[in-house]
Amino acid sequence: MAVIKNIPDIYKHADAQDIDLFVFDLNMRENAINEFVNLRMHMFSFLQTGEKLVTFSERSVAINKNQFIILKSGNFVITEKIDIEENYYCKLIFFSNKMVDFFLSKYSNWIKKSINLEYQPPYYCLESDDYIANFVSSLTAIRGLSGVNEIRLLEIKFEELLVYLIGKCGQEFIDFFYSLVSSSININLRHVVETNLYNNLDLDEMAFLANMSLSTFKRQFKKEYKTNPGRWIKERKLNYAKLLMEREKKHAKEIFADFGYSNLSNFNSAFKNHFGFLPSEIDVQ
Repeated sequence: MAVIKNIPDIYKHADAQDIDLFVFDLNMRENAINEFVNLRMHMFSFLQTGEKLVTFSERSVAINKNQFIILKSGNFVITEKIDIEENYYCKLIFFSNKMVDFFLSKYSNWIKKSINLEYQPPYYCLESDDYIANFVSSLTAIRGLSGVNEIRLLEIKFEELLVYLIGKCGQEFIDFFYSLVSSSININLRHVVETNLYNNLDLDEMAFLANMSLSTFKRQFKKEYKTNPGRWIKERKLNYAKLLMEREKKHAKEIFADFGYSNLSNFNSAFKNHFGFLPSEIDVQ
């Protein structure tokens, strides 16, 4: 069973678990690959060095150090990689539904959600600019002040950031911000499976993204697809690998890792068991 990281709980002091606004500097010296995250507050992530890949139930989004992302609370799988010459560094702002409601109420005469608000993805990604760079620096500057002053200044900075993003992005961002406190949409198992089929996720990870236990996921999968999930996913991946070799002239040694195999020998064996011949017997010249 995969270990689930409850964030930001693991970053907080024991006496600060109930706060509604929280800043954390995440520094890493090693890559973190496909970690299960249960995000219990919404989060701004300002990446400074490194790379980030976040996989949701319906899609994946890659972030570089010239971008930042806002994540809605919920489950996702995350990969964070260090730069070759630098550690991974990301400044995080966590905020609760209470902070969202307060802002929406305070500016209710200025901002309104769309009448027919469509489904919003669980993230909002933007390119950084000079304002964002200065904003991130200002967060560092207020750290270490006395407790009350730091909290009040952080609340002001948070409000300032939202006002800036609304001015920059308009109704699109307003609708996303409203969606943070909207009721969750039921996640369709078939959608989770087929969207992430070639993302190299295992069954644990798919179940997590579908907000199910592994046993429930397997049971629901068998009910939906009338077969074992491991066998079905393996066969679909092998069929796609064969298609790549036939149509795009890919060699097995180029693609075996993309389909979850640790070495070429295991891929060749699985391929032959499924199709009755080795990948090398496909004409890729």
